Amino acid sequence: MKKIVILFVLTIIFSRCNIGAGTLGSFDDRRFPIKKSDFVTAVDSLTEKQIPDKWKETATGIEHTYEFMKENTCLYLKDNPEEMYFVSYNGSQKASVISVRSVFKGGRWYTKNDFDKSEIERIEKRFDEEIIEQIERKTRTKAERIN
Repeated sequence: MKKIVILFVLTIIFSRCNIGAGTLGSFDDRRFPIKKSDFVTAVDSLTEKQIPDKWKETATGIEHTYEFMKENTCLYLKDNPEEMYFVSYNGSQKASVISVRSVFKGGRWYTKNDFDKSEIERIEKRFDEEIIEQIERKTRTKAERIN
């Protein structure tokens, strides 16, 4: 009974993520020609992983809700507009892939299907310029964008 109560409470807490049922979908993948362990080291060193206190509960909630994805994290982007990207990544000994799964802004999570074409491209461009370019510098590799 105690486990059921705990599960119920966690479900209520994490349901605040406002993501509907079904798949999250994905923005375009970025493929890096490096082994997963090196890729994870680069991602873990990003300053964007420092989530402000006001969004920590939201970040933790979505990371736990989608922990079946194994490797996921939230990345905080402070300005113009202030938003947070929920990303998932995976890899092998030869390559690693990362993609934005959802975007938090204005107090709620959005998936790719919630945006028009111009907003999708703005998010993809920002992800490339503010996140992917940092990972490329840290790993001395070039990512390939796969749609």
